[in-house]
Amino acid sequence: MAAGNNTKHSIIIPTFNRPDLLRRILSYYDSCGERYKVIVADSSSEENKALNSRVVTSVSNLNIQYLDNYPVTLNPGHKFADLMNYVQEEYCVFCADDDFVTPHGINKSVDFLEKNRDFVVAHGRYVFFHLETNSQGEQRFIWESAYTAESIRSPQAEDRLTEHLSRYFLPTIYAVHRTDVLKKAYRELINCHVSPILFGELLPSMFTMIYGKMECLDVFYMARTRHEAKHWPMDLREAINAGKYDEEYAKFRDCLATHMNRQSQMDIEKSKKVIDTAMAAYINRHYPLKSQAGRVLDSLNLPGWADKRISRSYEILAGRKKIRKQAIELSPGSKNYEDLEKIRLHVLSSLKMSDK
Repeated sequence: MAAGNNTKHSIIIPTFNRPDLLRRILSYYDSCGERYKVIVADSSSEENKALNSRVVTSVSNLNIQYLDNYPVTLNPGHKFADLMNYVQEEYCVFCADDDFVTPHGINKSVDFLEKNRDFVVAHGRYVFFHLETNSQGEQRFIWESAYTAESIRSPQAEDRLTEHLSRYFLPTIYAVHRTDVLKKAYRELINCHVSPILFGELLPSMFTMIYGKMECLDVFYMARTRHEAKHWPMDLREAINAGKYDEEYAKFRDCLATHMNRQSQMDIEKSKKVIDTAMAAYINRHYPLKSQAGRVLDSLNLPGWADKRISRSYEILAGRKKIRKQAIELSPGSKNYEDLEKIRLHVLSSLKMSDK
């Protein structure tokens, strides 16, 4: 592997009660031949922290800073905000303990940011993977197509934020960031008392767009474990129904509007209107049943199974098609085969180790 600017970036790995996965991702980077700076932020139970500590000490080729002072009940948004205080390198990238951000993708992103000072975020193309078990109990590794990230290059902060928020679907926390900008974003999440449950992902992502552009490179960047949809303790729909949305959204909007004013000199009230419009498009995209059918369904207090069945029928009638992930077949010599095959073999090898 060609050496990159690994002394200029930190790889941040938050972990929570998954020692086998922490071992898997650390051994992956350990096998890549570079002494990467890695920060492990652990909010596991005491029992799993003991296991994770042994995992960390078993790794020899990485420069690991192990932070185990986080309680199991700490919200991820507050955890991320605190751990950013430990990042000293110019660039940083988050990697979930069950995913893989490739060294090649990180190096290409850092190189791009080094040469383009008006950009604050860079990443590339993503894929999903999962293991499928047949009736004989045999497991098959499957690659699947993932979301396609797009660059945001407008010179105007309000245009970048509008474009990013209105079509947001990709958690850009996993991209390479300029550390100073991401530190400021998480500091504002805390200082503005923005809800980490409702806006802990959105605020840092939108904040970075106020301060610079985002590039999506034509490079394989990240392999993500495919999960079934997760349910957060409260999503925007539930916050609206519970009467908690307006107050929490106002903190989110006011924080962004203040920085929009500082960066672009746009009037605060006009900045708020820009954010309101973009947020309306975001909600319409991700919660399209809220305006009409969704409110009707909520008022009926139907059993969960009936609510879901009617919602699916409405989606079909409305002509909204669910995007299906497509399996990807790879062959030696194909583009990115080497990086993808390394991850596949590593996942399978780690699975065998955990079975012993």
